[in-house]
Amino acid sequence: MPKRILRSVTTIVMLTLLFTSLGVSPTFAAGSPPPPPPPPGVAVDRQSATAQKSSGSPIRVGAQASLKAGKFNADVNALAGTVSTYRALTSDSYWNYKTSFAAGETIRYVGWVYNGTGYGQNIYAWWQLSTPCWSGFLQEGWLYAPVGYPGWYLQSAAACPGAQSFTFWTWYNGVYTSSTASFTVRSTTPVTYTICSNLKNRAYVGGLTGPQVDSAMHLIRPTNNGLYGYGQVFVDTARQLGLNPLYIAAHAAWQSGWGTSAVWLYKNNPFSYGPSGGCPYSCAVTYPSKTQGILSGMAYIKRDYLVSAGPYYTQYGPTLRGMNVHFATDSNWKYGIANLMTSLAAKLNLTK
Repeated sequence: MPKRILRSVTTIVMLTLLFTSLGVSPTFAAGSPPPPPPPPGVAVDRQSATAQKSSGSPIRVGAQASLKAGKFNADVNALAGTVSTYRALTSDSYWNYKTSFAAGETIRYVGWVYNGTGYGQNIYAWWQLSTPCWSGFLQEGWLYAPVGYPGWYLQSAAACPGAQSFTFWTWYNGVYTSSTASFTVRSTTPVTYTICSNLKNRAYVGGLTGPQVDSAMHLIRPTNNGLYGYGQVFVDTARQLGLNPLYIAAHAAWQSGWGTSAVWLYKNNPFSYGPSGGCPYSCAVTYPSKTQGILSGMAYIKRDYLVSAGPYYTQYGPTLRGMNVHFATDSNWKYGIANLMTSLAAKLNLTK
């Protein structure tokens, strides 16, 4: 390749891992040799990709900061004598490697190679993105790869929600190599609940932890909250019974006045399970511990109200609307718990 082209190509080269970022935004060089064919078997919609790039946030090609590549061990002997794709990763704008991004958050699509030839080499690279909205090449072009582990990145804002992947392809001397990184873009649509929500649906809440539930309860009821500290019990009970943990926490909060009722304080019964309208305290079931009261009480509620064989299961299914028919005389009971579930989800920043 003529020296002038090499000099042009090197203007877009990211620094090797031993150097820091220049803070510039170079572009792929014009006037380079014709590109090789796209990677075999890769079907992309270039028109959609072009539209995505023009309508979305600017895609930046930038100099790579330190990637701490020492965390990843390459088989240098196997790669010696050639240039191969080494790794593809996704990070935020602060170089924190991540696989989950919020909509609008900056994503850096990072790819780097190992050059074991002993000399700097010219390679061709493709940044391929596959999302639920479109698939295409974010960018492609000739790059100059110094000896070692040179790296490059593209930067843009996360847009299309869902599971997706980024593949960093390179071509050298007729050989294509690649590495793929999978990641998810979270939606900004908040999780909400109604009286008709299926209480056995654990979508969006299956990975919650006890401390998260405690924190959400504290944000809603920062003082005089007798349920604080039982978040893990709610989570464990929900996992064991196949229920939504936010329903269990909301039911306990509504029924016990956030853990201030006598039935909870002295009988360890957070759901007031057992009493009738005229016997709210003395008829309530007493449990040996508050943990047992949560687990056993909810197990009985599921058995009686939330499974089709239960004596109080209704045509409305495992929902608050169905439970309200027999569980509570107050017709607003179902709305109160549904609203509490939505409030807890909001404090947890849950999105669909």
